[in-house]
Amino acid sequence: MLKLNSMQKKDEIHIAIAHNDNYTEYAVVALTSVCETTRSENLVFHILDGGLSENSKRSLIQISQSYKNAKIEFNRIDDSILKKYKLSGYPERTFWSVLVPQVKEISELERVIYLEADIVAKESLKPLWEMDFEDNFVLAVEDAKGKKYSKKYLDKRSKFFNTGLMVINCKKWNENNIPERAVYMALKNSKKHVRYDKIALNKLFVQKVKFLDLRWNLQYCPINIWAEYEDSQEYAKAIKNPAIIHYTGVYKPWRKGFGCYQPKQEDYLRAHKLTEFRLESYAAWQREDKASKHWGFFNLFLKHPLFFLDKKYKQMQKINLE
Repeated sequence: MLKLNSMQKKDEIHIAIAHNDNYTEYAVVALTSVCETTRSENLVFHILDGGLSENSKRSLIQISQSYKNAKIEFNRIDDSILKKYKLSGYPERTFWSVLVPQVKEISELERVIYLEADIVAKESLKPLWEMDFEDNFVLAVEDAKGKKYSKKYLDKRSKFFNTGLMVINCKKWNENNIPERAVYMALKNSKKHVRYDKIALNKLFVQKVKFLDLRWNLQYCPINIWAEYEDSQEYAKAIKNPAIIHYTGVYKPWRKGFGCYQPKQEDYLRAHKLTEFRLESYAAWQREDKASKHWGFFNLFLKHPLFFLDKKYKQMQKINLE
């Protein structure tokens, strides 16, 4: 049962997103897709502002002008923890997802949905918002490389979750000082792994995560992401009917040529057409994209001539056919 506090209205869904100016266009696409699919509720978007330009802010504000149920807030990130431990070259934005519950405007909420900028929503987020924590710290989806990361950083029995989508239990995070503990752990181990912030959260939340169906964070790219899920049928269903598509890895749908090799590209372009960044001709863009992909395939074979014989690649193709 979803509980609310005095700071949170019954018909509001609070969503946090963190990005820099380079990712503003993709963040606008992500939030636009949420507005398109979640129309029955009032949406409060918490833009974690680590120094966005006025142009970026203008583009984001445009969303609330296009969708009357959307409210845009620019929330400053409390970087006191980062200053305390002295980052020494470690990029601040790496920790923004960890610091979400301590943002002043979010800290008194019961929950918040955190999204990375490289997602597209295909369904309403209301069911996700209403899911019970069952005394867990976070609701999340297993990482596509979860087995590998679990063996390396956790244990064979624990699942490793992907931090690209999290429903955060703000109260539990703050009561247990999770932001500071995660920052300290990440910085302490930064020489071992450059993105130890994600590993830190997984270590802190062993047996404290409620894992969701894979369709709530579909990490899918047949060439780049060779998932290791035990339930291949669940993954196959998620591929066919995702609620949220997460464009993880180096293959992004907004890139041209082989760099954007992504079977779910059309879902991104569909949302992109609804934004101020829409192209004059998507057909022309896709023709150029298709032509330059040939060069990309050639480069792939030069680097990995026998990639199609890889066991994991074959497994992915099997899943695609299910």
